[in-house]
Formats: sequence, structure tokens, C-alpha cells
Amino acid sequence: MHPDAHRPQAVALQVLSEAEALLNSPQSGFEVPAQVASIASAIDPSVGNRLFAVAKARFDAAAAQRQETDEGPSVAKFAFYYSRRDPALSRKMLDAEFARRQANLENAPPGVYAQEVSNMSRLAVAMVAINPARALAMCRLIPSKKMDGHDNPPFVAQRDIALYLLLPERERLVKPFRQWDPGSLWRA
Repeated sequence: MHPDAHRPQAVALQVLSEAEALLNSPQSGFEVPAQVASIASAIDPSVGNRLFAVAKARFDAAAAQRQETDEGPSVAKFAFYYSRRDPALSRKMLDAEFARRQANLENAPPGVYAQEVSNMSRLAVAMVAINPARALAMCRLIPSKKMDGHDNPPFVAQRDIALYLLLPERERLVKPFRQWDPGSLWRA
């Protein structure tokens, strides 16, 4: 056995190597590789870059197949993780999707309206990793109409943004999107 085999860095690199092999399988989608890539980049940027490339290619393929009425791939989750690689592109993606969702609100039936407001909330929260001031500005554009007895959507988004900003930097890199407090596990 190599003398450095039990050092934390060596163990982390071995785990990343195994994860990369598993995540190269098409069944892993794009969200998991993007999440792992964001963590991997802090340990070994070359592994992070390779996984981001896999995730981006899969995201682009899924987005190309999306119909106008489809939910499509999670732009919020992907852009949140991908912002560690390309914050400018991630911001552009979030802004464009937010504008698209906002336009869909006009004349939307109640079920669609509720879904679009929920999507807008996720997009605003994802923006916090890139630009917290822009994330809060997006929250102000989310309708505050309560839906099905649930919380006020802009307030929920603002709370999630605050929770993210209160995390120590090292935890921001490893916590899954919108799972920044123990009570948020139901809101992934």
C-alpha cells in the first residue's frame, strides 16, 4: 500500500475517481454530476472540470428536447452548481428562465400559475450563489399570492437565500441545493 493512501487528500482523490467513473454513466443524468463536480473542483479542479463537461452536455441535451409546456430540466439546480465553473453563463441561464416563467404567469390556470411561481422561487434562490443582490431583486418579482395554503413564495425564497448566506463558505460547497437547514429537506 502506498504510504500516502490514508491521507485525507489521497482518500478524497480516490473517492472522486470512483465517483467520476460512476457518473460517466448516462443514467446519472446531469444534476448529480453537476453537484459532485462543484465539490470535486475544490479538491481536484481537473476532475471537477471533466464532470462539469459531462453535466453540461447532458443538460444541453435535455434542454434541447424540452417542449414549451414541459417542466424540462432543472435550470435552477444546474445553474446553482455550474456557477462554480461559469458564473456568467449560469446567471444568463437563470435570468432567461426566470423571464420565461414570469411571462408564463399571464393567463395561466391556477395549477400552472402555482407551478410557475414555485419555479421562479427556485430560480431566485439559485441566483444567490452568483449574485445575492440579484437574487433578492428576483424575489421582489415573485408574486406573493399564497397558493394552496402554502407559504408566501417570495418570503420562502428570501429565507432560503438568508440560510445560504449564513452558511460558512466550506459548507456552501458541499450542501445540496436548498438543503441548507434541517427543516428544508422536504423542499429540494
